[in-house]
Amino acid sequence: MLAVAPLLALAQSSPEEHVNFAIYDGGEALEIEWFFDEGAHFWSDAIEISVSDANIELTGEVGSGDRVAWAEDFSTIPYAITGDRPESIVVTIRASGSTPDGEEFTDAVWMETVELRASATEARPLDFNELTTGSAGAAADPEFPPPEEVFFPDVQPIDGNTVEIIFRVEPGFYLYRHRMSARALSDSVLVERLMLPDGKLKTDEFFGEQEV
Repeated sequence: MLAVAPLLALAQSSPEEHVNFAIYDGGEALEIEWFFDEGAHFWSDAIEISVSDANIELTGEVGSGDRVAWAEDFSTIPYAITGDRPESIVVTIRASGSTPDGEEFTDAVWMETVELRASATEARPLDFNELTTGSAGAAADPEFPPPEEVFFPDVQPIDGNTVEIIFRVEPGFYLYRHRMSARALSDSVLVERLMLPDGKLKTDEFFGEQEV
């Protein structure tokens, strides 16, 4: 009697399941925070980053000419602009590497739309005193700028139960650590707890010594 058992093909995981990133514009450079699952990596000589707008030239790169495992936490890629500054660009990341289970991948592609902000040379620096007391020749304005013009959060999923929130904050501004909270907008999700990094003590002109 001949017994025949079906062969089940093992599903290979895709690189997109093991490599994530958060990318934003710093004004004169693209800032990328990488999230590699343990054991996943790119090959350092097989990472290519490009942008969709011909007016933008990336003047930095990620990786090197050596074929070694690459799984850094952060990358900064300066760029130069000729002509008008676009409102947004599409960033394409093409890379080869390996997943945690040892499966090699070639030319995997990630694409992300990035909103561009004014560079330091194009935007007038924010002056804290001017924002709170008004500029010379103008009526005093005690209002602070809208939060969305000062604080730029980016949410990155870590796993099925955890997200990381990264804040980019304009110079001269800060968040009070003890007044930070988070809530989900979906009824099917519950924020169990908020884990904050260690703060720094600062003497605030309004509330005295505060942890920020």
